[in-house]
Amino acid sequence: MFNVLFHRGEFAQAHEQTRELIRIGHDSSDSQVRSWGLQTEGELEFVAGQLQRSIAHLREAVQLATAIPDYGTVAEACGDLGRTHLREGNFKQALTSLEESNRIIDERGLRSHQLVRPRQGLAEAYLVAAERSEGAGRAITLGKAKRACRAALKPCKYFCGGFPGAMRLQGTYEWLTG
Repeated sequence: MFNVLFHRGEFAQAHEQTRELIRIGHDSSDSQVRSWGLQTEGELEFVAGQLQRSIAHLREAVQLATAIPDYGTVAEACGDLGRTHLREGNFKQALTSLEESNRIIDERGLRSHQLVRPRQGLAEAYLVAAERSEGAGRAITLGKAKRACRAALKPCKYFCGGFPGAMRLQGTYEWLTG
């Protein structure tokens, strides 16, 4: 229900859903449900620009999902954490979280809609790095960006709403390479 409300732009109702998930997870001692609520709460806070609150909720979601383990939620929440760090300008922490998220995806062979944001986040981070670099370092980073942009397209077959972002990143890559 959260995803439907979120993608319709009904953020107040989506926020109610996340609070309910967190409450149910807490009251029933269900770490998985609680991690889902915290992860979606972090996503809402990211969109609202509440970056420090988003980081706190996403870190807790990663910890809970790791302990279960729920690798899909770990990958998605860790990717969202990286995107949040990227938005706040903490590039090193962003890259660490996004690379970890994508490592989990690759090692576990994950395939789902949950991979759209982590894959796109890593591509965006590498594109930002390429824009800031020169010479041989730029060429290496552009190579990483190329692979990340290609990987960002793959989960779009599970969630077609990811195509515009993936294509925007591919366009940025093409622009940077001339």
